[in-house]
Amino acid sequence: MISDEKKISKSERKRQISALQKLGESLIDLNSSELDSLPISEQLREAVLYAQSIRQHEAQRRQRQYIGKLMRDIDPQPLQQALTALRQPSLEETRLHHAAEKWRDRLMAHDNDALVELLESHPGADRQHFGRLLRAARNSPDDDPQPSRALYRALRVLLAAD
Repeated sequence: MISDEKKISKSERKRQISALQKLGESLIDLNSSELDSLPISEQLREAVLYAQSIRQHEAQRRQRQYIGKLMRDIDPQPLQQALTALRQPSLEETRLHHAAEKWRDRLMAHDNDALVELLESHPGADRQHFGRLLRAARNSPDDDPQPSRALYRALRVLLAAD
């Protein structure tokens, strides 16, 4: 007699339960507003908040196991997607970061046209301020990243304003 459903081995069930528990444990690192934005039951939310308040190791371990048990009763897919969305930086932030790095690298490569192009494309930019930052970054020793970071931060602010 063959069943239509594939039997899941005991090892596979343990792996699934362990994965659910790890997903539940990742909730402990979130703050209450992030927890509110997730599709979880009130009972699971309270268990996570209680786990955040526990300081003793053994009690913390038992609470994590309890959270894992509660996780078995929910569909993990929407929760996993919501957690990924919470942790993933926005596409706009990533684009902004890459654009600021690209401008900084062009400016640091002694590309004189890059500064003119930057100032033309962003008329509100302070020419003297960027000139000072660029000179400081170019003239700083290789082991001092501070001037380069300052240039990057100024570029990021300038690009974010657009």
